[in-house]
Amino acid sequence: PKSGPPTLVRIGPETAIDRTVRQYRDLMLGLGAFQGDSLESLSSKTDQQVAKAFDTVFAPLLPHLEGVQKLVLCPEGQLSFLPLDLLGASPETLVFTRWDITYVNAARDLTRPAGEKRTGAPSALFVANPDFRKSVQSASPASPEPNSAVNESSRSLLADASRGVEFVSLPGTEEELNRVRPMLEKAGYRVEALSESAATEKALLDRVRSPDLLHFATHGFFLNSLPVANQGPSDSKKSAMLLSGLALAGAQTTLEQWNAGRIPQPDEDGILLASEVA
Repeated sequence: PKSGPPTLVRIGPETAIDRTVRQYRDLMLGLGAFQGDSLESLSSKTDQQVAKAFDTVFAPLLPHLEGVQKLVLCPEGQLSFLPLDLLGASPETLVFTRWDITYVNAARDLTRPAGEKRTGAPSALFVANPDFRKSVQSASPASPEPNSAVNESSRSLLADASRGVEFVSLPGTEEELNRVRPMLEKAGYRVEALSESAATEKALLDRVRSPDLLHFATHGFFLNSLPVANQGPSDSKKSAMLLSGLALAGAQTTLEQWNAGRIPQPDEDGILLASEVA
């Protein structure tokens, strides 16, 4: 309601939500029942799965959203893995075309003062279907970069912690990009996209200038413990920042080079660590 106490709406049992999220992720990964599907088949199944996810999450809310223009979303748990603003009963009725969407990390973010309003057309930057096996250039052992977020000893630890990690290709995410891009452009967005071999770490960091919409359709990772000798509180935080990140073009090649004792150029290795963007 526009006034009075908030309304609690239960959207359904946790098992049904988790199953829907898992099926959507399998579709994007081309795994399980979707493995080996053609692009035409993936497109049809994408429509069905996006509609199913919308019915699971948003259909119970619709009676309470009449006249509402702005939605503030704070997903948690498995819902964090769904691109909620890209769900819809049909390609023409996706969530972002019906409501003005804002994401927050926690309810306390709602108490923060609003920033200055942007002028001009809103911008969107998409990263989808990176070529994880793109070749990467090794750095010269004789010229280490002292300001790099990941020094040589840390890379050695990362190589051990990341053994067994494999970034499989994500063809479904490019289909997602091709479907959503014209819709955003029709809605007035200036859209820029990085995909396949162009989805490099350097290209991303060169282009990120506070876009209104930043959409990553790639693998994220969080490794197990990364040992740091004689670590204090600040070292523990640094270690944690080396454990998580996003996989971009060349990421799988970098893992293989790390395990072979070679060090790719930090700004071109396809491994975007939390410590590099913090």
